[in-house]
Amino acid sequence: MVLTLARRAGPQDIDVLVGLALSARETLAGLPPEGTPGWVRDQIRALLGDHLATTVVAEGPDGIVGFAAAQTLPPGPYADQTRLEVGALFVDKAHRRQGVAVGLMRGLADMATKAGSANIQVVPMAHSRSVQRFLARLGFVSLGGYRVIPADVLAAKVAPVAPRRRARQPSKREVEKMLVGRRRLREQTGELPRVPAAPGGP
Repeated sequence: MVLTLARRAGPQDIDVLVGLALSARETLAGLPPEGTPGWVRDQIRALLGDHLATTVVAEGPDGIVGFAAAQTLPPGPYADQTRLEVGALFVDKAHRRQGVAVGLMRGLADMATKAGSANIQVVPMAHSRSVQRFLARLGFVSLGGYRVIPADVLAAKVAPVAPRRRARQPSKREVEKMLVGRRRLREQTGELPRVPAAPGGP
C-alpha cells in the first residue's frame, strides 16, 4: 500500500476511526483493554469529538489505515510554551512497516508548527511496546511519564527524502568526440592535455 495522504480528520471519518480503534485499545491512553466494545466506542467518539481538529488520518487506496489523535495545549503552570499532545497513535496491522506511522508523524509535526507548538508529547501508552519502540527510534525522550520531542526536530527527522539522482554516464558518441578532441590537441601542441584529478584523488 502506498500512502497517498496524511490529512486532518473530519466528522465523516469518525465511524471509520472508531472501527480501527476498537482493534487497538492498547494505544489509546486511559482505555482499558477489558472495556466493553460499547463503552470503548463511546470513549473514542468523545476523544475524537473533543480533538477532531487536531487528529490526523493516513489515507491510501484502501481508505483510512491509521490515525493519530492529538490536542493543542496552551501554556500552563507546568509548561511555559504551547505543545501538541498525542493521545492515540494507531496503524492497521495489514499496513504496518510501510511508512504510514512516519506519515502520521509528519502530519503532526506540520500541525504543531502551524500551531506554534514548541514540543510534541505523547501520553503514556503502557500497553503498546511497539509504539514505544517507534517513538524511541524517532528520538522521543521520556520526560515525566510522557515521550517528548521538539517539534522542529521531529519535522526534520520525518521530512521526505528526495531520491538521489545518479550521475549520467556519457554516451559512446560523446566519449568518441572527447577522444578526437584530445588527439587533435596533441597533434597541435605535441603534448597530452592535463586531466584534472578526480575529487578525493591524489
